[in-house]
Amino acid sequence: MELLYDPTVGMELPKPKRHISIWIISAVLVLILGFGFLLFGQRIADYFAGRDYEPSPELAKVIEKLHLTEDADLVLRAVHPVQQNAEEFNKNCPSGDEEMSTLGCFSPSASQIFIYQIDAEELDGIKESVLAHELLHAIYQRLNNFDRSTVHEALKEYYDAHRDEFEDYLSSYSEKLFYTELHSIVGQRVKGSDLPETLRNHYAKYFKNQDEIAGYYKKYRSVLETLEKNINALHDEVEKIRTGINERRAEYDQKLASYEKLSADFQKRSSEGAYSNYSEMMKAYDVVKDTYEKLEAERKVLNEDIDALNEKINQLNDYVDRNRALSRAMDSHVKVEEVPTASAE
Repeated sequence: MELLYDPTVGMELPKPKRHISIWIISAVLVLILGFGFLLFGQRIADYFAGRDYEPSPELAKVIEKLHLTEDADLVLRAVHPVQQNAEEFNKNCPSGDEEMSTLGCFSPSASQIFIYQIDAEELDGIKESVLAHELLHAIYQRLNNFDRSTVHEALKEYYDAHRDEFEDYLSSYSEKLFYTELHSIVGQRVKGSDLPETLRNHYAKYFKNQDEIAGYYKKYRSVLETLEKNINALHDEVEKIRTGINERRAEYDQKLASYEKLSADFQKRSSEGAYSNYSEMMKAYDVVKDTYEKLEAERKVLNEDIDALNEKINQLNDYVDRNRALSRAMDSHVKVEEVPTASAE
């Protein structure tokens, strides 16, 4: 019987090289984790930074009115917005220009938003507007290079088409801060329906209703702008009326001097018996009396107009006081310039 040759007899089969596949799997996992960290590392960091954040009851109401998306809420909680009094706020948000109104700031180094405690019920919407502006700074800081480049291009195009609206405001910022400030100011002030598609879609990632955000800014700014407009218009009106009254008063004083001379002359001639008869004396008396009555009527009208002017002056001063109070409430640094008023004297 022929024996068949079995090549496996007396030989040990080699074990599979499992360590090669483990290294491959490990490398793939590292790549996946690295790529995931690049994509979600900031979100993870923001989550842990903000998971214990609890705003004050007042600030919580402001945050709620912004109607933030999940992405925006994640950033906001990570940067712990707080409202502070003047002393605390000035330490965290030092202003290089004390004439420039400072309402809030985002500190990249502290990774925190500071809002000045504004106590002015008349300025409804200002807290929401300021917080939205500063939140957009924090959001801008987190944009990746691709998104930032896309946003820059869209912002520049929009800025060039609306330069008159933003140029004065942005002129005080360095080139380094130009885009982050433009990014915040457009998102704060411009309705989504008025934005080009790229920017409208960008801000929609963070605000559920961009028109609402712009509405907060318009609401409180309209109070200040209307007040300033009323002050300027009423001041001009007061000055015009006062000039007219001063001219009329000068004319009245001249007429009064003439009347006093006429009356004194009549008294002198009457006492000296200078009139040839009674009829002549009565004619002279009637002239004096008619002059007096006309002068008295003019005096009454002039006084009524002076009283009306003083009412306008009081109204102007009320406007100025309101403007001063709101300016003080808005900013811890601003120096309120005295607005010239008028008086009847």
